[in-house]
Amino acid sequence: MTVPCTSTGRAGSDAEPDRRQAIRASGNGRRAVLPRPGGLWLVAGVLFLLFFAAAAPSPLYGVYQAQWRFSATTLTAVFATYALLLLVTLLVFRSLSDYLGRRPVILAGLALTAAACGLFLAAHGVGLLFAARALQGAAVGTSASALGAALIDLQPEGSRIAPVITTAASLLGLAAGGLGTSALAQYGPAPTHLVWWLLLGADLAAGAAVLAMPETAPARPGVLASLRPRVAVPRQARGTFAMALPCLTAVWMISGFSCPWDHCWPRRCFARRTCCGAAW
Repeated sequence: MTVPCTSTGRAGSDAEPDRRQAIRASGNGRRAVLPRPGGLWLVAGVLFLLFFAAAAPSPLYGVYQAQWRFSATTLTAVFATYALLLLVTLLVFRSLSDYLGRRPVILAGLALTAAACGLFLAAHGVGLLFAARALQGAAVGTSASALGAALIDLQPEGSRIAPVITTAASLLGLAAGGLGTSALAQYGPAPTHLVWWLLLGADLAAGAAVLAMPETAPARPGVLASLRPRVAVPRQARGTFAMALPCLTAVWMISGFSCPWDHCWPRRCFARRTCCGAAW
């Protein structure tokens, strides 16, 4: 999992009049539009929700494995499916919101997340686990840059709070998703279903709220050209990037070591309840 890049945001005093003009032209008289501070925290909440959903399956893998008896290799492949789709969609769709607008791309990410929740609810075998994780990776990869850019657009003029919110919302979402799903699996009913029903409802509510957020990037031509993958680090940021890269790599390596423990608690819970004849 990655913390989304916010480099697509068009921050700066020169872009501010264009953004405000876009907001006025977006049809404020025909629909309610949140004020900019409200839109900022709404976007932060959606970012938190997406990463919460991305982390939610990890504590349940042990339960799924106990139910369906698939191998550790299959489990690793399910993990890898998420990462692969996230990287591919992030490379291809990273600038999409600059051409289609922030709102449509964020809504697309929420729709993909809701579809993934539906697949988890319908899953009776490992095949739908692969499909659900692929959709989750595509959801985060599609909308992460749009969310980060929207935070930059909506932050107060002269502020640098957007990168802080982006990092905090992403990491807190990952932590809360793992811990919250573990708690629901341990103490709640239907451990492989409850969290997905809750997340599905949260996705629908978030989608309705996003419709009221101010649009800060009006649609413009060039969307097809923007889909060509490009990987580059700005010259002025290369020194900082080189210093941060080992730390980032180490953090996610340590996180990888912890993943096998994430699903032990719910799996033991599942085993105890099965022995007692509890119905899921």
